[in-house]
Amino acid sequence: MSASPIVKRFWVSAALLLLVAAAPACRQASSPAASPSPSEARKGPALGTWGFDTTAKDRTVKPGDDFDRYANGAWQARTTIPDDRHSVSMFTQVGDEVQEQLRTILEEAAADRSAPPGSRRQVLGDWYASFVDEPGLEAKGVAPLQAELDRIAAIRTPRDLAQYLGARAFFPRAVPLGAWATPDPKDSRRAIAELGLSDGSLSLGDRDAYRTAAAAPRRQQFVAHVERMLALAGQADAAARASRVLAFETKLAAMRLPAAERPQGDAAHNLVPPREFAGRFPGMDWDTYLAGAGLAGRPGILVRETKPLTTFARHVAGEPLDAVRDYLAYQYLKAAADVLPRALREEHFDFYTKSLGLQATIAPRRELAVDTAKDGLVRFLGEEYATRFVSPEAKSATAAMVDEIRKAFDARLARSPWLSDTTRAEARRKLAATRGLIGYPDEWPAAAPLQIVRGEALSNLERMRERSARIGQAKLDAPIDRQAWDVEWAGPYYVTATADPTKPIILVYAGILQPPFFDPNADSAANYGGLGVVLAHEFTHLFDKAGSHYDADGNERDWFAPKDAAAFKAMSDRLAAQVSTYEVLPGVSIDGQYTITETLADLGGLHIAFDAYHRSLGGTPAPVIDGLTGDQRFFLAFAQNWRAKLRDARAKQMTQGGDWHPVLPIRPRMVRNLDPWYEAFAVKPGEKLYLPPAGRLTIW
Repeated sequence: MSASPIVKRFWVSAALLLLVAAAPACRQASSPAASPSPSEARKGPALGTWGFDTTAKDRTVKPGDDFDRYANGAWQARTTIPDDRHSVSMFTQVGDEVQEQLRTILEEAAADRSAPPGSRRQVLGDWYASFVDEPGLEAKGVAPLQAELDRIAAIRTPRDLAQYLGARAFFPRAVPLGAWATPDPKDSRRAIAELGLSDGSLSLGDRDAYRTAAAAPRRQQFVAHVERMLALAGQADAAARASRVLAFETKLAAMRLPAAERPQGDAAHNLVPPREFAGRFPGMDWDTYLAGAGLAGRPGILVRETKPLTTFARHVAGEPLDAVRDYLAYQYLKAAADVLPRALREEHFDFYTKSLGLQATIAPRRELAVDTAKDGLVRFLGEEYATRFVSPEAKSATAAMVDEIRKAFDARLARSPWLSDTTRAEARRKLAATRGLIGYPDEWPAAAPLQIVRGEALSNLERMRERSARIGQAKLDAPIDRQAWDVEWAGPYYVTATADPTKPIILVYAGILQPPFFDPNADSAANYGGLGVVLAHEFTHLFDKAGSHYDADGNERDWFAPKDAAAFKAMSDRLAAQVSTYEVLPGVSIDGQYTITETLADLGGLHIAFDAYHRSLGGTPAPVIDGLTGDQRFFLAFAQNWRAKLRDARAKQMTQGGDWHPVLPIRPRMVRNLDPWYEAFAVKPGEKLYLPPAGRLTIW
């Protein structure tokens, strides 16, 4: 399912989930159900003597010149990026281990033919067996595609189009116009329907890719790619149809609002009754569309951006239907690529990954199966993973860390010099109301049924999507449980943490509750510099440019006093200017304004977690370990969080709108804003990272 733009941003905010999800495993499978917890399996830390890999350090580099290389340089020098990766990092390292555990679950389930129909084990096993059946996929060829391609070809009137799009409005695959359940911005206890242009409807990613001269070669590659995909699927006149696909997507791209023009707050709160759609957005057969989407009887549908919807409805009325059909056919092939014959899969991979220099070879089929299951079978795979592989000790210890970080953040809010008393009181109330969901649900609700048939890979994928759509529609009839996990979306195996301002919560997935981010056998400095910074990072998201539009009850309300909002903006601009000086490649710099949400959270998270670490000591001096003070260990653990090596193409992609997170090796530079870092490593004027005290930034 899609998510609203604001909520969706928070649910992917912290720790490069996409890097993990895209990374195939390269380790041997973990042991099955009887696997001990990490703390039971060893006596000491997983890394070094206190939770840090000292072999990664480059001792020839001064901390004050390049803190990332000082902490991670030797590792970077000896590490090569596999052909089927665009990067390697601590996140992918942990993701590899999780990937093997998930593959163990799926392979064991596939080998068990005695599981009852509809059971968790049957669903996982038969789905996996179908997905990895390469001979079966090749034997069936493109025949399984034909039914849906015929439905698309049968679109002959505007009513047919509205009916087709409406029936697929809640599907988690690209149609140009999508619907989803979202918390009511004014009453977050209830879910309402939201409607808008779908996030994934542009194959080239963003508006500029369809209009700039620099992107012209990529557009030509796209047309050639679409032609090959259509031809491989047995579609006639593939060249002309591919040109029409680009033309249609170019029109879709032009409808998108630039980020600076997207409405916020009350300007985005447009609840439109279904009977008014035809008058407000003329051109589309809205009665048919809304009926097909199950939305005709709703009292109001949220439309955050009315201008793009007006343009879309008008264009659909005047657009030749053959162009829309061609676009829908290609989008269907793209969404089904992973369960199609190898020629189609490789064509998809070559255009979207290999041609960008991100990977040289496609991942093994068994790894694609795990990745697809992680996203599409969350409810079934998540419970199995949590039951078998997650340490309850890590969950309880993380909950205690969340409480310590909350206290440290509250103390900083209480003394923050730029907050007015009114804004400060609201901020502290919101912080107190924020709950932490840790690891996995304490109780798992019953799973909505899913029919999976061994040997029907494409049909299984479509049934997964249909189930997801039904669940999304069903949410519209149910109150929101603000204390519950969304077990259909939030897979506990993800190596990340997230925040959602509409509840408000921070959600810490079980995948990140392991070394190097968290290790119950490591020194507390390592844990606070690792996972602690991630947790504090997420807390700050609830108070940033987007999060500050939601109050302690999760309702959309601007509670920042105007002068406080102006002060926050001024400080944000200073940080953006600082980050914009960082080059990731010669001549390729970070866009500080584009990444500001994440760099603000990095800065605040580092300040807060450092305070929380000292609070956790309870007034007792930190021991010296391996000749390192507690503060030195904290900052080294922070740098270890972001240990990474990226292909140049990936680093460049991330700076050009491919990710709002800064490139990983840049993130350790945030230490230059903290006075204790200078004291810990005796950083002096003249060293490259040195900032005079007046240039060091503190916001939270």
